[in-house]
Amino acid sequence: MLSRKLILKSAVLFLLASGYAYLGCAQAIPKAGANFTSATDNGAWTWYGNPDAVYHEGTYKKTYMGWISNAGVVSVASYDHTSGTMATKALQTMAADDHSHPSLLMRPDGRLMVFVTGHDGPTLNMYVSTSPEDISAFQPAVSITPGDLHCYPNPMFLSAEGDSGRIYCFYRSMGLKPCFSYSDDWGKTWTPTKNYYTNPDSTPKSYVNYCCNGKDEIDIVIEKGHRAGYWPLYYLKYKNGAFWKVDGTKLATMDQLPVINTKLDTVMDPQAAGCHGSAWDIALDNSGLPVIAYDQFKDANNHVYYYIRWTGTSWFKKMLVNSGATMGAEDGFAGGITLDHDNTANIYMSRQISGMHEIDKWTTLDGGTTWDSTAITRGSANKNTRPIVPRFHKPYDKIDVVWMYGSYSAFTGTGYNTAVKMYPFSEPVSARPLALNSRGAGPGRLELCARGISFLLADPGRAFLKVYAMNGALVSDLSGSLRDMRVGKVFLSFSQLRCATGAYVIAVGNGAYVVAQRVAVSPR
Repeated sequence: MLSRKLILKSAVLFLLASGYAYLGCAQAIPKAGANFTSATDNGAWTWYGNPDAVYHEGTYKKTYMGWISNAGVVSVASYDHTSGTMATKALQTMAADDHSHPSLLMRPDGRLMVFVTGHDGPTLNMYVSTSPEDISAFQPAVSITPGDLHCYPNPMFLSAEGDSGRIYCFYRSMGLKPCFSYSDDWGKTWTPTKNYYTNPDSTPKSYVNYCCNGKDEIDIVIEKGHRAGYWPLYYLKYKNGAFWKVDGTKLATMDQLPVINTKLDTVMDPQAAGCHGSAWDIALDNSGLPVIAYDQFKDANNHVYYYIRWTGTSWFKKMLVNSGATMGAEDGFAGGITLDHDNTANIYMSRQISGMHEIDKWTTLDGGTTWDSTAITRGSANKNTRPIVPRFHKPYDKIDVVWMYGSYSAFTGTGYNTAVKMYPFSEPVSARPLALNSRGAGPGRLELCARGISFLLADPGRAFLKVYAMNGALVSDLSGSLRDMRVGKVFLSFSQLRCATGAYVIAVGNGAYVVAQRVAVSPR
């Protein structure tokens, strides 16, 4: 059997001697926010209390979303990717406040768990769907921790804990402090609330974001106080029954909580620059290291987004863009930035374009040093804000990004009047894996457009990507970058491939198949 190297070499030589592919497809023209599919015409959320949306594939392929309307109705919805149908279920009604949106967790058995509490409300309720992959009926609500105020539930599942996995729920409680409880019986009973972090001074209430690896680790970023002040951002990790610094230094066991803020890793301290700051998201990269999306701002008209990641030895920090003015209500309410938790090389952001908040997708191949952007919305009549990426979404038949579209002047009542929009990407057949035959000519080709290439990454650990000049010289080798990415659809611009105007051979092994394509790059 021919080796992959020999096949690839034959393919490159074959393409050097033949005609090149015409780049006939152009980037899709971005739509106005109003022109996308609506999950609801009345729904909102904050950037604390996650996940807001999850994807699950069992008998069906569905994306599940949750929101609260400006009438205070808390609802969940499921979008069936096969039939294209949307189902919606109202769970309860409370004071209209976007802080009171639900958080979602899909149990391994396909039953959706929904966590709901008010903005510092007296009860934290949990609902479980009666049947797997079906939101038409829910079991009676379970009150997780009665008798205190609660806000921002963050449910997570760790498969390595308990007898058959453990469900954690982190939230604000016990005097507005970061707390948690957990269940070892799929949500039927919960441990008493436990405070895990504290400030020793009179700093206002803390704000927290979370993520987990689904097995044995929960990663945490903590804003010491309300973003109206000048407070640092801390990092903390839970693993194996203890809390740790990012370098592996143990801070406390469960019996030694809470951890005081002065012992934590300081990720950002905007006070030196006279700025405020807020962490919008945290996720884990392909190596299991934390990545943070952060907003730093001096005033309501200058929100600067940062991409921050732990390299293994230090915090890498990249300023991305001044996203412009607040979306409304408070100076600290940026348009919003979020990470793709299934591929942290992708981020989605809301930023002002010609005075209106629009949605962009940004992608990096080098750990955040350089970026390429794709416009999702443009020319909108109203604001596109607070994008989120459904957790566990798949490379095909998925919704890549969900966001709020509409007017926003306050986080209560009719101060927010926003629809929930979604972008269900459709993968063309030409983006499916391509194989070379012994002559070096594939049965198909890479998906080409005026800006770059896209393909399905099947196995990052075995993948490679090389660009050759027409004389056979190697122009660039981006194999290492692919191996840091996750399974799924990859788009690479010609600038990222280091292709100036001219003709090239691009060879890709996605970990399952090999394809080589000759392309012409024209000036834009």
